[in-house]
Amino acid sequence: MTSSPYRRTDSTDTRQASTSRANEKSVVTSVDPAVESDAQPAVYASDLARSTGTATSATKAQAKSVTPTTGPVKLSPFDPEMPYEDRPQMVLKLAGEVFAQTGSWVVFYREMMGCDGVVWKLFPDPAQRRHFESSPEFAELLEIMTSIRSQDSSKTKEHEPERMITVRLPRSMHSTAVQEASELGLSINSYCLTKLLQPINKRFTPLEAGPRRGRRPGPQIQVEKTADGEISMQRIRVSSKSSKPSNSSPKTNRKSR
Repeated sequence: MTSSPYRRTDSTDTRQASTSRANEKSVVTSVDPAVESDAQPAVYASDLARSTGTATSATKAQAKSVTPTTGPVKLSPFDPEMPYEDRPQMVLKLAGEVFAQTGSWVVFYREMMGCDGVVWKLFPDPAQRRHFESSPEFAELLEIMTSIRSQDSSKTKEHEPERMITVRLPRSMHSTAVQEASELGLSINSYCLTKLLQPINKRFTPLEAGPRRGRRPGPQIQVEKTADGEISMQRIRVSSKSSKPSNSSPKTNRKSR
């Protein structure tokens, strides 16, 4: 007679008895890390990744010994036209090289994730970048970024000029952001940066109806502190193709009349 799949068999009882004896000895016996890692569920996407020559958790732990630098970062040459399936691993390989040369998250972001960085060069098409952002390799890239941000105490302006944006948002969303930042032990600025570093999902991105709202790129204010401790504010104009010609001439003519 065929046994039910829910019915215990002798082999099942034997395995359970062996497991019980092993649990009793676990108080005095050390657990094999390999066995323990197999028993524990994966928490981070990088836990599912392969052990290659990229930046690992052991490498990330060396962040304290890496000092921020403003010097140029040297990367191994790579072919942007390499096979698509090889590009995610190339990103991690180059991320390890950048990580070894700087302790600044600003430099790491610029070299790896900025619009002139490695990710944009290997994935120039927006659809390709969205696909890469859903991969375990991109999750590991963010983990490296988070590790550097946790150790980096340098100021952004030490590595490149700062820019400022103004965002209109509902009061309830502002209150929630302040509360979440407080719960995470972050300043509101670090909280917003953390949000901006997360990949965007087209599924949760609304469509704009009609022309885009908001100010077009225009004069930006660069705030700097002089050697005397005074605050210097300088207006920087950002070029915009959509800028419209000024209507100051007609106004002048009306005044002259």
